[in-house]
Amino acid sequence: MAMLPSAKLQLPIYRGSLKALPIELPETRRPIGLVTLKKRDLSPVALLFVNCAREVIRRLAMER
Repeated sequence: MAMLPSAKLQLPIYRGSLKALPIELPETRRPIGLVTLKKRDLSPVALLFVNCAREVIRRLAMER
């Protein structure tokens, strides 16, 4: 038994060999960090990710 992302069920290689079980897991919160290199600009995609992540964190902080 293992826990995998549900997206694995959509991959042709796993189709039919995996089955999703209807279980509920407790919500967990873990620290997340973002590491960048000194004196390097972020790519547009990385910058978009950082901005989206900050927005999600801001919203979660307001819910507390």
